[in-house]
Amino acid sequence: MKTFNFTTLLSQRSKNINLFHSNMTSNRLLNYKVFIKLTVVMLISLSSCKRFSQESLTLKRIEGKQIAIDKTLKSDSSLESYITPYRDSLEGEMNAIIAFAPVTMINTREGDETLLGNFMADLCQKRAQEKFSESSSRSIDFTLLNIGGLRASINKGKVRVNDAFQVMPFENLLVVAELDYKAVRELLDYLAIEGKPHPVSKQLKVVFDGNQVRKVLINGRALDKNKTYMVLTNDYLLNGGDRMNFFQKAINVYPLNYKIRNALLDELNEIDTIKVALDKRVIRH
Repeated sequence: MKTFNFTTLLSQRSKNINLFHSNMTSNRLLNYKVFIKLTVVMLISLSSCKRFSQESLTLKRIEGKQIAIDKTLKSDSSLESYITPYRDSLEGEMNAIIAFAPVTMINTREGDETLLGNFMADLCQKRAQEKFSESSSRSIDFTLLNIGGLRASINKGKVRVNDAFQVMPFENLLVVAELDYKAVRELLDYLAIEGKPHPVSKQLKVVFDGNQVRKVLINGRALDKNKTYMVLTNDYLLNGGDRMNFFQKAINVYPLNYKIRNALLDELNEIDTIKVALDKRVIRH
């Protein structure tokens, strides 16, 4: 059986093609160019080998080489001149000042509630209600997010667009889940056992005694066994993320097609100065 050396053929076919640019600074762009050129070379090579039957071809070996992308690589001036206008424009947009924070809102998992969590839950409740009202006559009863979804603090002082992307780098969408009494009880039991300051909106007031739920008020009223509740959350939690499996028992689901980050940006652009407080919406004994 005849053997066919792809390495030799690729070398012959690609001798006039400069696959690697010594001054290329973008690893992604380099890999893309190399992939395209190698693909073309292989197609040309294969088309010239029709005289060999498929059975006559034998793969002899596969070789790889690690190419370090580090400071030894010099910048390509032509590439830099092409990228610079876009980079400068993006940096200008990301550094735009859109609000002012009178206090630092620390991203922490300590405590019963957090300033950042309260701020995020309340603004999502407010912004999502505006969207939800376009298609439903009902109101969102309360909001539950996850503390792990918040990835950075908002420091005291000027708040920039980039801060919103740091706090919420994910593409999570807001969604309303209609839960019955049993599912809401599971939600509350989850919060009691978790012991983490998962963000909840001010419409929910709950008192925990250890791992037990002692008192619950939703919009100032006790939990009603005969009522369903509209709970705002995100698509990740809706699908059981962070073990919030009670959301998968939703009677109905209402997608809003509205990203949490966009809700944050809309709020910051409108309010000028952030107003937030710890108001004992969650109390643990």
